[in-house]
Amino acid sequence: MTENYYKVDLHVHTPASSCYKGEKTDESYWNILKNASKNNISAIAITDHNTIEGYEHFMKLKSDTFNEYEIVKRYNISEEDKKEIEEKVELFKNVTIFLGVEFTLNPGVHIIVLCDEAEKEDLNELLIEVGYTPDKRGSKEEITPNLDIKAFLNNSKLEGKIIIAPHVDSANGIWKELNGKYREEIFKSSRIAAITCNSASQLSKIQELVCSQPGYIRKKAFAYINASDAHEPNLIGAKYSFFKMNGFTFYNLKTALDSPEEYISDSDNPGFRDYIDKCVKGNPAIHLDSVDELPKAMCAVLNNGYGCILLGIKKGTNSLLGISIDKEDLSNQIYNSVQRLNAINHRRKSIELNDKTQQLGNGKLATVILIKYEGSRLWIYDENEAYIINNRTEYKKATIKEIEDIIRHHLLSELKDFNSRNEELIQDTVAQLNQIKNPISKYALYDKIRNACQPISHYFEINPQTLSPSKFTLPDISDYGGEASGNLYFATINSPRLEYAYLRYSCPVVLMKPETIDSNIPLFESPAIVISLGGGCHLIDTDAPYYFASNCPALVLIPNQNFIDNNLSIYHVIAWLKSNYSIWSCLKKSGNTNIYDPKIFKYLLIPAFPEFYADERITEKIKTILELENKYLGHVNGYLSDHDKFPKDFKQVCENHNNNVSALASELEKIIKELLSIEDNEDTMIIDDLKSKSIFCYDGAKESTYELMC
Repeated sequence: MTENYYKVDLHVHTPASSCYKGEKTDESYWNILKNASKNNISAIAITDHNTIEGYEHFMKLKSDTFNEYEIVKRYNISEEDKKEIEEKVELFKNVTIFLGVEFTLNPGVHIIVLCDEAEKEDLNELLIEVGYTPDKRGSKEEITPNLDIKAFLNNSKLEGKIIIAPHVDSANGIWKELNGKYREEIFKSSRIAAITCNSASQLSKIQELVCSQPGYIRKKAFAYINASDAHEPNLIGAKYSFFKMNGFTFYNLKTALDSPEEYISDSDNPGFRDYIDKCVKGNPAIHLDSVDELPKAMCAVLNNGYGCILLGIKKGTNSLLGISIDKEDLSNQIYNSVQRLNAINHRRKSIELNDKTQQLGNGKLATVILIKYEGSRLWIYDENEAYIINNRTEYKKATIKEIEDIIRHHLLSELKDFNSRNEELIQDTVAQLNQIKNPISKYALYDKIRNACQPISHYFEINPQTLSPSKFTLPDISDYGGEASGNLYFATINSPRLEYAYLRYSCPVVLMKPETIDSNIPLFESPAIVISLGGGCHLIDTDAPYYFASNCPALVLIPNQNFIDNNLSIYHVIAWLKSNYSIWSCLKKSGNTNIYDPKIFKYLLIPAFPEFYADERITEKIKTILELENKYLGHVNGYLSDHDKFPKDFKQVCENHNNNVSALASELEKIIKELLSIEDNEDTMIIDDLKSKSIFCYDGAKESTYELMC
């Protein structure tokens, strides 16, 4: 089972204590559980004054509740009653209850004893031995008990029990009420496993005492825990500790208290102490007890250039004492301190600041603030004050001489930086001058392409379509890189066939049969090009009307009268749209290649000179690609319907096909390059530009067989 940290409150009173402030009814008991659950307390110890009556009442409520729950499950009970009993059962499941007693002992001190349910009678016997007969139980008032604390701690019945000294620094506490050698003996008792303390500063003193003073040094360290000492339901969980356990048993609880360093944390993040140690190591660290000092401490760290500020963390021990402040208020204080210092010092460069705040079991907050500023110049707190770090652990007001030293240091640093920047600037200027030729060359190349072209809108009507899926079921063939084809529909749900390509080859001929088509699907007239979102160009080249059936956005390019009058070829347009030169010219003009954006699409150019459309090589190769694509899709559909008729490694078939198409595309690139009179160095410039933007491009002809290998 996984060990996790849980909130535990080991000092809780019920109406069985005479000093309990709530109503002494069953509802009060339920409110104790409700508030514990609300505050995410996973376990409580019932520690009434000199009695176990409160614990026994809880156990009776639990037994009655679970018995009623069984009846509810078995019989048809109203939903309202069922819900109520289920909520009560959930409370007992959420909160584990441990058995304990807060004993009052001579000379008026309190000691908590926790034990397992099976040893309950030991507590009753101990109560009688101390002097608390049944008629006197529940009171915390001193009733001249028979045993003093020293004799009590030596009682054999405490063997195997958990002993906690509560509120040691307050009334009835062993630190407050005892003194001299007697107090030393009690503090050294191995029977006491843990103590609670109300004052963070007193706790810090006690921690130092038991580690350094001979009379107080223990063989085994205390577990320092937080507990609410709640005498009313709404105080449950006001203070708590985090216990690492893999189950709420008395044995696990005792194990945790026996090894507090490993199993008990005062923070909800057990790694917070390690984080503090890491931040403090090698860095100046200013410890603060109040957030009011924050701006001055920040000023000191900024004048040092780096360091950290610790709020609510004791210097030397890094004990988590905490400060009493709301988490949101603390964040505002940190933010306001930074803004104040920036405003006073007229700084625009951001302060590098990281803060980490932790909720402690005592209800307070502890914070680590890391600060770094790489700029120079003096930081001031106001017009008359500046602060610096002193002895790496505190801040102080800077003297006139110390301010002069800071300014002198910064001036020398700035002078050094200036000389360094000057040298870098000269080198950078030389590099820029050397690169000026490159942009000029790119402009001349773009101008060459532009002069041979017209905007695409001059020859095509652009019909953007965003359609919901038709009634037809589209086959899932994405694993094979193909797209559906035939005389019924085409699908545009797949990526371009060439990985990382943009507007690259996938161009089957599309023919739609009107009698089989949903009347809601748009009707268009041939010829046209459909550019799908995946990058494919689908050629519509038939005398029959055709329909667009797609489940993703697409662009339908319909030739206009200018296209017809100039005898342009739709095959040549496809070849151009898929070329490096088309995509590159769009990139240079718009700074983008998202052709599906109408604002970008208008920058697409297509050739306007007759020699381009007269070149039959382009027609031949596009028709070859169309033929290969349609054959390939036919093989894909065949493979999907009958795997046994096709090679086992069908992906190799796909790869062979892609290589063939890529080879044809590269040959088309060479033809277009020739027709545009593109030089080799210009072609290299285009390819480098596209690759730098991670845009797929053809960078050389590949050997091709133009055969579908199946």
